[in-house]
Amino acid sequence: MFSVFYNKSCLFLILSLIGFFKIGVCQEWSAKQQDSIYYEENANLNKVRILIMTEPDSVLLYAQKYAKNMSDLGLPPKLILEQYGNSIPFTTYHGFQSALTRSSDKGVTFSENEYHTSILTGFKNIFESINKLSKSNIDGLAKDFYSMNVFFDLYTSKFNKEDLNNKIKNYTLYVDQGEFGLYDYFPFYIAAIVNDYKERGDDQLIGDLLTKGIKSTEKFITTTNLDTQNKTLYNFLLSHLYGIQADRYGNQGKIENARAYWTKATMGITPNTKSLNNTVYYTVINTYLRCFAEDDFEILHKRRLAFLDKYPGKKDDYLNLLVSLSVLNPVEWKNSLEKFYKENYNKDFQNFWTEQLMSIKGSKRIDKTILSDLFGRHFSNDGKFILVDFWGTWCGPCLEEIPQINGLYERLKGNDKLKLLTVACKDSPEKVERFMAEKKCNFPVIVSDGRFEDIFEIYGYPTKLIISPNGSVMFIPSLEEDLDQLLALYFSI
Repeated sequence: MFSVFYNKSCLFLILSLIGFFKIGVCQEWSAKQQDSIYYEENANLNKVRILIMTEPDSVLLYAQKYAKNMSDLGLPPKLILEQYGNSIPFTTYHGFQSALTRSSDKGVTFSENEYHTSILTGFKNIFESINKLSKSNIDGLAKDFYSMNVFFDLYTSKFNKEDLNNKIKNYTLYVDQGEFGLYDYFPFYIAAIVNDYKERGDDQLIGDLLTKGIKSTEKFITTTNLDTQNKTLYNFLLSHLYGIQADRYGNQGKIENARAYWTKATMGITPNTKSLNNTVYYTVINTYLRCFAEDDFEILHKRRLAFLDKYPGKKDDYLNLLVSLSVLNPVEWKNSLEKFYKENYNKDFQNFWTEQLMSIKGSKRIDKTILSDLFGRHFSNDGKFILVDFWGTWCGPCLEEIPQINGLYERLKGNDKLKLLTVACKDSPEKVERFMAEKKCNFPVIVSDGRFEDIFEIYGYPTKLIISPNGSVMFIPSLEEDLDQLLALYFSI
């Protein structure tokens, strides 16, 4: 069964993390504007939390006031309303936590009953706030809040089975129409509803919601003008809907249907998906993983692996699955892939592995003429992979990595498989030159004129990616693992 670790704590996680994500979408403000917003928000945050928790009617008024203040900074009011509106759950959640902490510091303790009463009161007020926003006449908010509103309605109310089924029917009609807001994240809520109500609702209705949810998500991805990261995020959510459908078919004994959906489920999860953990999108990814996927990024692959162990198919299916796992997590899986390949195929493994890295499924491909124009003399058709580090002299986490990057550059000199280039973003040539001299850095650096960030869609720093000789782009998921170890496993260096 597709396991669900879902409870009230998980609901708070959904609220807080998705709310926090919405705050972080707009990143192109100047330092002065960001500082102004930061100090204003912190000065009023407790007041806002109290208003939201106790007076839902104040939410729209405050959102409108907030939008007006932000418009004075030259920011689109609609964007700010969307971001602020979705931060309601975040501020409410932290308001509860702050109240508990303060009470504890004063020696005041809550009984379990009092604590749960406060949580339920908070749920009620959060729901009322979201309900008002979902039905507001503020452009964009209604669509962005619709699925969250349905989810809260189902979660906080006690319906009999007939009422519950009618609610699910109505939401299925909405999903089938396919008129979603960009930040609605409807596949997320479809997964939550299907998993939480499959035993309480009508199974056929739940199946209908899932089937139409899959079709609408597929259509949304192909017909909506999404940037690469939003497209990657929705593909991640779609993959998990595929996984739920595969489980349903497996439980119904429809093995070949299940096999087809397991194949689809694992195709949409790539290193570029995992790299979203380095961006503001990590909130949606991590919330989903914690609540519905056993907090395991590779859960779909592992479930498909278990399915293939139980219902063996073609050896190529098993091979392709191990390739996907090894690209996602070479530390854990590459040895298994190599062992399987050598036992079942009479070919050179290293050549096979290099071919896989040349064209990562789901990766963006950039034409060589564009790469040559961007990188200039640093780009050549020498058959090497290029590790690109996007950084800035103003970026604290980037500066912490500089000694590692400098050492890596020295070790890669003369390497016939991989070379290192760096791009300094939102910087000036003078600052970069001075920094390089002061820190005695030898690695090559290009000062971006803004095109790099646009073409590669860089939203956070530092960001690292690998460009294959044919122009395929693979993001390095994170530096939680040792970079040298990852590169050694990817490129046998």
